[in-house]
Amino acid sequence: MAASDTDPDAVFRLALKLQQAGKPAAASELYRSLLQRFPDHPQLLYLLGTAEMQCGRYADGVARITALLKAAPDNVEARFNRALGLQKLGRQREALADFDRIIALKPDHVAAYYDRANTLIALDRNLEALSSLNCVVALDPDHAGAQANRGRVLAKLKRPQEALESFDRALALDPDNAKVHYDRATVLLDLRRHAEALAGYDRSIALDAGYADAYVNRGLTLMALDRKDEALDSFDRAIALCSDNSPAYFNRGNLLNELGRAEEALASYNQAATLAPNDKSVFCNRGNVLMKLKRPAEALADYDRYVALAPDNASAHNNRGSALVALNRPAEALADFDRAISLRQDYAEAYTNRGSARSSLKRLAEATADYDRAIAADPTHAEAYANKALLKLQTGDFSEGWELYEWRWKCSMPKTVMKKFNAETIACYFERLWDGNQPIVGKTLLLYAEQGFGDILHFCRYIPMVCGKGAKVVVEAQKPLLPLLATLRGTFTLVGQGEQLPPFDLHCPIMSLPRAFRTTVETIPAEVPYLFADAEKQKSWAEKLGAKNRPRIGLAWSGNPEHTNDMNRSIPLAELRPLFDFPSEFHVLQKDIRPADAALLSELPRVTAHTEDLVDFSDTAALAAEMDVVISVDTALAHLAGALGKPAWIMLPWAAEWRWMMDRTDSPWYPTATLFRQPQAGNWNAVIRDIVAALAAKFSP
Repeated sequence: MAASDTDPDAVFRLALKLQQAGKPAAASELYRSLLQRFPDHPQLLYLLGTAEMQCGRYADGVARITALLKAAPDNVEARFNRALGLQKLGRQREALADFDRIIALKPDHVAAYYDRANTLIALDRNLEALSSLNCVVALDPDHAGAQANRGRVLAKLKRPQEALESFDRALALDPDNAKVHYDRATVLLDLRRHAEALAGYDRSIALDAGYADAYVNRGLTLMALDRKDEALDSFDRAIALCSDNSPAYFNRGNLLNELGRAEEALASYNQAATLAPNDKSVFCNRGNVLMKLKRPAEALADYDRYVALAPDNASAHNNRGSALVALNRPAEALADFDRAISLRQDYAEAYTNRGSARSSLKRLAEATADYDRAIAADPTHAEAYANKALLKLQTGDFSEGWELYEWRWKCSMPKTVMKKFNAETIACYFERLWDGNQPIVGKTLLLYAEQGFGDILHFCRYIPMVCGKGAKVVVEAQKPLLPLLATLRGTFTLVGQGEQLPPFDLHCPIMSLPRAFRTTVETIPAEVPYLFADAEKQKSWAEKLGAKNRPRIGLAWSGNPEHTNDMNRSIPLAELRPLFDFPSEFHVLQKDIRPADAALLSELPRVTAHTEDLVDFSDTAALAAEMDVVISVDTALAHLAGALGKPAWIMLPWAAEWRWMMDRTDSPWYPTATLFRQPQAGNWNAVIRDIVAALAAKFSP
């Protein structure tokens, strides 16, 4: 029907009827035809504008209504509809001006106050939004939407109790509103009222089974309640409902990481990073899990992204520095730690990390100053005390070093140790700790391993000293060590880790025994051997090896790949090639051989591995006893050789571990040890060259 051929009133009535019937596109055509005859007709401009917006053509609709407002600037409803269109176009400030004009013209316009508040929320002007919502509530106390939005604004303004009151009013008016139940539960979650929050999320999901975000926050609540399996299921449900829900993947990654399932956590973070490429938290946490997986190069790339997204975030720079340290690039890491500290002057962790970097660069005075700054910033920062302890021990200040070394327990009390003492807090642990002061005659004292094999071999020398004090001594250690530890002097009971412990009165970790005995450099109990090879096993090895026609050298070039400093202390077998030109027998003392080394080992006929015959450390000790020299990196085999009193030639990185002290070629712990240190970081060639020269000198005719 064309307006030129038909009565315009009839066309108008039909267009209006079509618009009211939800057919705005058809109505628009008729309004346009009428406007050709009546181009400035205010009602036609208004209705066409609203119809255009109903069709999603907001720019056209706003233009029509704007034309009307030029002629009738005080038309409240036209201005209101234009404001709604401007909101849709993201032109919030123009919309706000319209709402302000409407309220000036009609101070009781509830909808204008309400939508003005929504505009202010979009502009993050929450206090002004709250004022508008208060006006809505004053004019219409039963406005459920205003009560709900008021609660959301109050939550943003960190006024949770008032937010809860508004949500409660909203739910009284609209009890089946899933979004309001969700928002109320989120405030309860922030208040750590977890049981109530969980009930709110459950109600929200009962009202809307497809509410993915409610499942995400429900998972967070279950995590806080330590119901981790249920939390994981909740995150999985959120992902099943919405496969592009980045928070679900991110929080699922956090939970999996917490559960020790780092590879799975990484997969979840990968999904989150794809979905939210500008979320700095994703790159921060993915970098952290990559560090845990010992993939620092990839972690560094994530931290680079973290820094790019948040250049003024101190944590981003601290994390990046940590990755550089893990990549053995401590000098570069200093700039990141400096930046982190400049952004946060009281950043104890960054001071500690910078101290560690400086320590690895042998800038010990600066490292000590950093640890002291960390402690000043946070007197409870255990890592700073523990790191300072290692530095003190390295420089021979044993008096302060052993005391500070006890802070290691407050860094990360192992769960197995806490369980051993049925201790819920670290205070419970210390209540029964023997520190050398309490009399122990007639009492049962538990000594136990807390760290690696090498640490126990190093400090088990103290066990006979404890036995001499009249206590009934129980020693708990890793099972592969038990037959060897049984050769220590003294009377004590050995228990394998994981086995039932007898009742005990006091306890002391083996690594704390030097403190209990007030050990100084001068009083180190260095009498060797203190461990002994089994005579029958040694005889068996002697028969197996046959007649000796040349020097026999025991060899260990790599340790536990999980050790935090493995990259510095282990050596690829290929770098030892010059050693194998020396005319001698080489016998591999380490049980585990890495795949790349195993391939090369098969090409070295004078190097013999005994992997299948080394069941426990007593087997290794018996083999080592048949060697003329044991050459080892800083791993358990070095301590074994020293404890057996064998010549132990120990290959050390430039910044060696604390127990080898500073720049010494001998060890006060092991009289038969000789230390071969890198002259520069990473220079193993010089170490091998020095060892070859020492072999020639020792075994020359």
